[in-house]
Amino acid sequence: RRIYQGTDIDILAWDFNMTDGHQNWKIALWGARGASHPTRPIQVLLDGPGHRRGYRLKVFQRMEDVGVGLFIMNDINDIVEILPDYEKDSDQSDVPKPLKYLVCGGQYEGGKCKDHKYDTTEYCPQIAGQVSWHPGWKHHQLNGRLLAHYLISMLNESLDLLVSMSSISN
Repeated sequence: RRIYQGTDIDILAWDFNMTDGHQNWKIALWGARGASHPTRPIQVLLDGPGHRRGYRLKVFQRMEDVGVGLFIMNDINDIVEILPDYEKDSDQSDVPKPLKYLVCGGQYEGGKCKDHKYDTTEYCPQIAGQVSWHPGWKHHQLNGRLLAHYLISMLNESLDLLVSMSSISN
């Protein structure tokens, strides 16, 4: 079965924490197939907490050793300390909606925040997959924005380098 659509792939990302479970071969197969694509895309490891992290990192480090471009975004629970905490400051009127009720008592989507994890009723009365072990929409949006920030930073750095190279050649 074909898993990659298109011929011009720059970046491939997969959230391994929810998909590979204890089946170690899945991450290795996915990475090897991505690395064999003609455009040699950068691979993104979206990793979460747990005992499997060490194995996933080893697989990716071996791939980097043979020339595969990659970056690893570890569990975003690691940034909880810098996000607004609802239980420490219950007035979140000036907090952007995606960050409201995201951290409670130093715990990501825990404590009193569990009641707000799937606050999607203004859009849809019920959305499938809203179970306690799945992250809420705020988690996915934060992940996406962190990835976008990284990619835009790399793009800006590349453009700065390109401009400096063109001024040297002139």
